[in-house]
Amino acid sequence: MFPFQLSRDELQDRLGGGLPEGALVILEGGYGSGKSILLERLLYGAVENGASASVVSTELTTASFLEQMYNLDYDVEEALLGQRLVFVPVYPVFGWRAPKADLLDKLLHAKRLFEKDLIAIDCFSSLLKNYIQAAHPGGLVDVSDKVEEALYLFKLLNAQGKTVILTIEPNELPPEVISAFQGAADVYLNLKLDVVGNTVSRSVLVRRFERPAKAVGDIIFFRVEPKVGFVVEIKSVS
Repeated sequence: MFPFQLSRDELQDRLGGGLPEGALVILEGGYGSGKSILLERLLYGAVENGASASVVSTELTTASFLEQMYNLDYDVEEALLGQRLVFVPVYPVFGWRAPKADLLDKLLHAKRLFEKDLIAIDCFSSLLKNYIQAAHPGGLVDVSDKVEEALYLFKLLNAQGKTVILTIEPNELPPEVISAFQGAADVYLNLKLDVVGNTVSRSVLVRRFERPAKAVGDIIFFRVEPKVGFVVEIKSVS
């Protein structure tokens, strides 16, 4: 297992006692559901417990990533300087931009990214969506070969003991593509955002968790607080 324990929250205790080594982890949810926050919490905890990680972001620059982690009180500067944590923005602020159709292929062949214990892509569905739109503007294209290529690579990394974490927004891709990743996942977490009146509730529904070290909660409710980070709600149930 890759432990991600932090003394400030109970997430590891509620979520299997750690992330299984050699697993494909899917964090699925709509916009604002907390996928990126959960990913950042898992990576920060794993690095704090001695693992190495690389993360590719389709949304954040390096500066905005550092600012967001600082606001959560997740101090990653030392890990970044020591290259225990590597952050790669897909769209750099300065310099040459690769055509969008090339981004997914470049990622799948970026061998240095895959040297770490954990490899995270946030948001993988956006990369695949951009590939479809840029390479095939009509949008009507069979991407099964590209999906198979990606899953083959991820499972090859899993066989080497590396854990791959993908965030996916289901509305960005056809159902058959989403189901392919859901079916291949060793850990499949579905994040929900509910708004009732003026109250916002976020939760993690554990749909699959193979090889846990301890009991796994079925639903984990959480909130996010500045300078505190990820907070597990006491109403979580097992």
